[in-house]
Amino acid sequence: MKKINESEIFKLLFILLAITFAVPSIAFMIHNKTVLNFTGDLEFRFLLTKNVSRGLQAIVYFAIVALMVIVYYFIIKKRNVIFKNIKQILIFVSIITLVFVLVLPFSSSDVFYYMGIGRLSSQYHQNPYYESIKGYIDSNNVNLENDTLMRQSIYKFLV
Repeated sequence: MKKINESEIFKLLFILLAITFAVPSIAFMIHNKTVLNFTGDLEFRFLLTKNVSRGLQAIVYFAIVALMVIVYYFIIKKRNVIFKNIKQILIFVSIITLVFVLVLPFSSSDVFYYMGIGRLSSQYHQNPYYESIKGYIDSNNVNLENDTLMRQSIYKFLV
């Protein structure tokens, strides 16, 4: 069995942290088989018990991000030792990219707002500069039962 050297540990640790960061998104997509009903409320309960406060979940989230930043710093600092050639860099970047493609934008509510104003313009033919999402929905009694994108846009806009 090949022994893992110190330079490989940083790469593996970063990949494992990235996967840990992506687990809530991956679990959501496996459970729902779609991202259409995504409300933006992913939780980091998978690391803890089921009855965990939002504050503790936020601490876990920020701890994972902080560890990723620290490990990334060491990867950059020791890049000449860790990466021997461009092929190793491309493989590492490809793996990380594949992991982060699966991460849903749960920490960025403006993504939902942008999608909502796009839908307001394309689906409902309204100018988002003159009409807000909530204002249009309220004044026209639009049924959002089948429009999950607009429902989450309003939810994120109000929160």
